Amino acid sequence: MNEVETYSDDQIAKWDADDQLSVEERKRIVDRLAAKRDQENRSSKMNSRSAEARSILMIMVAAVVLASVAAPAHAQPADDFVPVTDAMLQAPAPEDWLTWRRTTDGWGYSPLDQIDRENVGDLRMVWSRGLTQGFQSGTPLAYRGVLYMPNPNDVIQAIDAVTGDLIWEHRRDVPDDVGEYLLGALSTNNRNIAIYDRLIIDTSVDTHVFALDAE
Repeated sequence: MNEVETYSDDQIAKWDADDQLSVEERKRIVDRLAAKRDQENRSSKMNSRSAEARSILMIMVAAVVLASVAAPAHAQPADDFVPVTDAMLQAPAPEDWLTWRRTTDGWGYSPLDQIDRENVGDLRMVWSRGLTQGFQSGTPLAYRGVLYMPNPNDVIQAIDAVTGDLIWEHRRDVPDDVGEYLLGALSTNNRNIAIYDRLIIDTSVDTHVFALDAE
């Protein structure tokens, strides 16, 4: 029975049915199988998170390059900030990405045509910026040359899409005991934010709604 961890469940069930296992052997088998399956589950989750993290990183790099190529000038000065209206959300300018999937039909499609099949292979990363520690699956909003990036744990950054320079960053105080009431790593995740008028609107880890001046 030293190699019990290599036996199949059917074999163990047959031994059990035939009463060939002592109480101690049954307990040892159950403990070893439980430990093995727990290890397999952890490995599967880690591989899944690693693959998702790589995908997110690739998306972010692509977003940075696309925004940099498409924007002909730096972010709009604060004095020139144009409030976002209902009409702009319904029909965003080609260079803007004002909602999670850009348009109300959820297509996630950009009408920009400067990058096409002929020149996409020439794209190169022109800047990079680290994000807040935590589970990453955020989608930045793009408005008039500024990327508004949601980060884990209620951190939001405004970034110049051309240079990658940080315009401003907001770090909200998250209660120390929030993990006692929320389950899993996704509890601190922040997939998307909203923009309207002059405000960046977000929901917090501890179930509040808050708004920031977009400038």
